[in-house]
Amino acid sequence: MGTASVIIFDVYGTLLNISSPVARLSDEIGPQADRLSDLWRHYQLELLWVTTMTGKKISFWEATDRALATAMASVGLSEREGLKDALLDAYRAPEHFDDAGPALSDLACKGYRLGVYSNAEETILRPALRSAGLEDLIETVGTTAESSGYKPARSAYERCAHMLSVEPSEAIFVSSNAWDVAGAGAAGFLAAWINRNGMPFHHQDSPAFTVTSLSALASQFEVG
Repeated sequence: MGTASVIIFDVYGTLLNISSPVARLSDEIGPQADRLSDLWRHYQLELLWVTTMTGKKISFWEATDRALATAMASVGLSEREGLKDALLDAYRAPEHFDDAGPALSDLACKGYRLGVYSNAEETILRPALRSAGLEDLIETVGTTAESSGYKPARSAYERCAHMLSVEPSEAIFVSSNAWDVAGAGAAGFLAAWINRNGMPFHHQDSPAFTVTSLSALASQFEVG
């Protein structure tokens, strides 16, 4: 992929399955499980983006906690004793996508520098990657904690490039989140979209390239 020698991955939704915490407790949750999962993610992102735009940034974990409380209230589960704590515990160690480890290992063997960059704090991020068995495959773990805003704010991606000491055009930014791909591309990164569900890309500028899985991504790259 040209002169790119660095590949940066989003984490939640890209390497780690954000649906897995609710799926793990689906028997206890019942028929509202899928809706709860969708609303939790929706409210979490909304909180992160609004706090960025208003300049009143809160922590990723606080946003995650608040979003879950709102989602549970929305589906009538607020009174379910112990469920909120169990879901938050599950979120701390989400399952990884099956091809995450092999893809990262393949790319590292090909000589690429691998990093992750997430809206989550490092105290949340590293244990999650460790639990998934991915931490040792990552050279650099970065977060938006020292940025003035969360992704997809331009300042967040500028912080990412500074952290890795690269120009954005020298790095590939990989995400399954279309809004993240759009943000990275607008900041000058070569943006790669993991489009697992065959969705249309609805943002202004198309990704540099699109694949359906992490395995397919790894096959795009030659030895660095």
